[in-house]
Amino acid sequence: MTDEEIKIMCDRMGANYLEYEKTKLDTYYISAEEKVQILSNWADKYKEISVFLETGTRRGETLFAMKDKFRKLYSVELSERWYNKSMTRHAKAGSPENIIIENGNCLLFIPKVLKETNDRCLIWLDAHGKRGTPILEELDIIFNDKIKDHVILIDDAYDFSRGHLNYPSIYQIRDLALENGYNFTMENERTPEVMILYPQ
Repeated sequence: MTDEEIKIMCDRMGANYLEYEKTKLDTYYISAEEKVQILSNWADKYKEISVFLETGTRRGETLFAMKDKFRKLYSVELSERWYNKSMTRHAKAGSPENIIIENGNCLLFIPKVLKETNDRCLIWLDAHGKRGTPILEELDIIFNDKIKDHVILIDDAYDFSRGHLNYPSIYQIRDLALENGYNFTMENERTPEVMILYPQ
């Protein structure tokens, strides 16, 4: 994506969120279902990838929505409260063995999973919030893995467009992707909240 294309996406997100603040209508922001659909579409594009890796489990909605797309699914949640909620959901689902959820730090979890699986992964990076994001450290770990063609999706592009806290800009994410042999795009026609880094 060019700088101008990214600016158009950022302007669209900004306008939509201003409308949301005025109206509180959820039609102005991307829904959880739309995010799952984007993930599902990319999983279908890369059917040979059988491992899903997620940072930021929260309630586990995304994780369990993707459970039939992959042989193995890994997720990590820093908050003990959200981890407990996701484990309750895991238990209610019959404790499926192909879903692994841990309470911990994503920067320790990602390299452990990449080493354990030794395979390509579809990676959903969503471990960021009001206190900031470890996205640059996460990407550094992934880019330095011996496997160079993972597929990476990053949630909450709007937060990266505003320049707050320690969030890098979307342009910086795009440049890192290109430097490391990945293409870069953003998805959702109305509110392009998901950044995608995929092999060139």
